[in-house]
Amino acid sequence: IPYAPDTLDELLTSVLEAQLQVGFYKNTCPQAESIIASEVRRALASNIGLAAGLVRMHFHDCFVRVSKFNLLLMYQVPAGRRDGRVSLVSEVLANLPGPTFDVDQLTQSFASKGLTQDEMVTLSGTPFDKMTNHVDGPCFDLEKSDAVGHAGAHTIGRSHCAAFSSRLVDFNSTDGQDPSLDAAYASQLKQQCPQGSNDTSLVVFMDPRSPYTLDTAYYANILQNRGLFASDQALATDGTTEDLVKQNAAAGGGIAWKRKFAAAMVRMGQIDVLTGSNGEIRSRCRFIN
Repeated sequence: IPYAPDTLDELLTSVLEAQLQVGFYKNTCPQAESIIASEVRRALASNIGLAAGLVRMHFHDCFVRVSKFNLLLMYQVPAGRRDGRVSLVSEVLANLPGPTFDVDQLTQSFASKGLTQDEMVTLSGTPFDKMTNHVDGPCFDLEKSDAVGHAGAHTIGRSHCAAFSSRLVDFNSTDGQDPSLDAAYASQLKQQCPQGSNDTSLVVFMDPRSPYTLDTAYYANILQNRGLFASDQALATDGTTEDLVKQNAAAGGGIAWKRKFAAAMVRMGQIDVLTGSNGEIRSRCRFIN
């Protein structure tokens, strides 16, 4: 994710837990973090779209079942977590918040993992949907302020048309499309996702303003009724999260929001951590031993 080197690299030690620590591998593999960070930067240089995928995998791991592999190392990450031994699609459906969730459902979903509503809104820019074959890890316990942060992850990445198409046609018995959706934006989405198309590869950017940059444009979008998902738009219309959305939108691309996002990501990485003799250390990161 494009970022200023002197911002997200700052460690927010106040949110770290004792069982995880930066430099966990300093004796067994002293260069582990720098090697991984270098490889991630190299991969992003050749395919910037991987940034959204890494954030999404981290979110899925933490909300479903813990895995230490899928971490975005653009800021210092406390290490030491072990991998889970179970990988079930059913756990994804049961744990991940859906694109049609309202604010109460989103807040409850994040709170069940120990995250605040502010963290939820901050992370909501996180690219997530339930159309995935990636199932590794549970990470959840937030309040409403954390939940608003979760929304911020939708500032990068793309979504399949099927995840939001219900907002474009036959929305309900009286409206052809979701009345909370900006008309011009809805028209644009209909062109990108033609009704009746069977092409499952069709995708659109979640933040058309700056699709490859981690910033606060996502919040400005939903304030203009240009949130791609109903769950996005709900954040700007619910009285408990509206002010948080406005605060994040006003932050622009400054360091304050980036620090908040980094802190929320670290917090999310601490959900249901496996350490010691729990879990396993995988021989191949994508598969249980």
